[in-house]
Amino acid sequence: MAGIDVQNGFDPARIDPASRAGLLRALRDGPSVVENGFLPYTTVRNGWGSFSPIGTYGDQFLARAFIAYSGIGANVPEEEAYFRAYTDGQNRLLAGEKSYTLHFDRDQLPKTTALWSINVYDNELFLAKTEAGRASVRSNNGTLKLGPDGSLDIVLQKSPPRDPHANWLPTPAGNFNLVLRVFAPISGSLGPRHAWPPVRESR
Repeated sequence: MAGIDVQNGFDPARIDPASRAGLLRALRDGPSVVENGFLPYTTVRNGWGSFSPIGTYGDQFLARAFIAYSGIGANVPEEEAYFRAYTDGQNRLLAGEKSYTLHFDRDQLPKTTALWSINVYDNELFLAKTEAGRASVRSNNGTLKLGPDGSLDIVLQKSPPRDPHANWLPTPAGNFNLVLRVFAPISGSLGPRHAWPPVRESR
């Protein structure tokens, strides 16, 4: 027992030495346990990881703690689906010194009754600071240009692409990660075997 009660609060002198040692160990080890708590709950395909359970956790306290650590909170899957990528399709960490392309065939684009977005984050899980002053693209602001076949290419790099009409997602210096959010996803469009296309390094 931790020795906490509503009348007297917490007094470490009132608990036995073994319990006190356990609490001290929890204080020491707890942050790293939470920080690495994504592994048991994450499925990765093509470099994109999905986390489950999310939004509602039941008795999965580590899952709840990791979401609070990494993003404060999360919506339920019916309202918003989240996917994070730290690596490209070759399992290499995403780096601002490189250029990448993310290609969606027409039938691979997120299916939603609202919108979808891709944001760039730094290694501390904050929105990345880029030279362009932005770190996201989204589907509902009229700036993304589809190809003649309905496909979509997004260029990810620090500097503007040579083609001024390209769909450009600016990246920061150093390593970064991506979060793809699908708001109000169409029911059944994100099944357990769903896979987004990989981020590919441009040659």
